[in-house]
Amino acid sequence: MASFRAAIELGADGIEFDVQQTADGYLVVIHDAMLDRTTNGTGHVFETTAAAFEALDAGGWFSEAFADERVPPLDDVLALRDVDFELEFKDYGRTLLDSVLDAVDRADVFSRVKFTGWNLPLLGILRSERPQARIGLFSTPRQPWMTASAY
Repeated sequence: MASFRAAIELGADGIEFDVQQTADGYLVVIHDAMLDRTTNGTGHVFETTAAAFEALDAGGWFSEAFADERVPPLDDVLALRDVDFELEFKDYGRTLLDSVLDAVDRADVFSRVKFTGWNLPLLGILRSERPQARIGLFSTPRQPWMTASAY
C-alpha cells in the first residue's frame, strides 16, 4: 500500500497491480506466484491462507523503512480514491473472475478499472458478460514471421 500511496502523492492518476487468490479464496494484490522473493514467507500464493497472509512482511525485503508492510487485500487497494486501476488477473478460473467482480462492485469502482492479463478465455467471458468492461490482453511481441496474411 505504501507504494500505491506514494504514487498517488506524486500525482499518478492510475496504478497497476496483479491479483491472485489464496487457498481459502482471499484476493490479494501480489505479483509473484511464490511468496519467497517479496515477502518473508515461502510457498505458493494459492496454497497460503488469508490468515497466513496477514502475518507476512512484504516490505522488509525492499527496505528496512518498509518492514512490516503487509500484502494488501484487493478490497484495500480498491478503496483508494482519485486513481484508476489496471487490474491484472494472475490466476485463472471462473471463481477468480467472479470474486474480483464482486470486490469491484462492492467498491463501486467498475468504471475506474481496466482488466488485463494473458488469459484470453477469462477476458472473453468478462467481455461477454460485462460488455462495458475495459479490457487489455497481453501478448508476445510481434515476430518477423507474423505477417498480415498470417492473421
